[in-house]
Amino acid sequence: MERCNTLPWFYRNSPQLFWTLQFLGWSLFALVKLFFFLFLESSNEYSFAITAFKHALIGMIITLPLRALLNYFWGYDLAIRLLIATLGVILCSLVWHFLTIWHSISFHSNVTEFVERDYISYLWLAMAILTYSYWTFLYHSIKYYQISTGHSQIFHQIASDNQREQLKRSQAETMAREAQLK
Repeated sequence: MERCNTLPWFYRNSPQLFWTLQFLGWSLFALVKLFFFLFLESSNEYSFAITAFKHALIGMIITLPLRALLNYFWGYDLAIRLLIATLGVILCSLVWHFLTIWHSISFHSNVTEFVERDYISYLWLAMAILTYSYWTFLYHSIKYYQISTGHSQIFHQIASDNQREQLKRSQAETMAREAQLK
């Protein structure tokens, strides 16, 4: 019995899966950040939407070297991969934090008002670290899931081959018995 391939089109192609999830995830991040801005701010400026999506785009671009780093060290021991992932998350978080601060300060005309509203705080750095930690966790989870389903498909193929072989043997034995009876 052969399994039906019910996986979505993007799952079969790893780059398409990555870019689909990358776009959806960072778009969702931008929407959450936009709603957060709208909740905190009383003005109805559209600049917050632009800022939220620019910050998401910056974050999305920064994950590309992180992905390359994680792929490069994929075959190493778990302790080394964990160390590299942690250092990568911290580095990407710092870069993203400073780029988004620089963008936000250059976007606002009144820098002192911007600083007084506490946009440059450790909370935003902690959120950046959490964001990239979550991204790294999802990236590894998807990669491990792909590996496990690949192994599962191999095991199903082996079981199917063994079953066919047993059926052939059984048929050959039956034919041999019938030949002996004649």
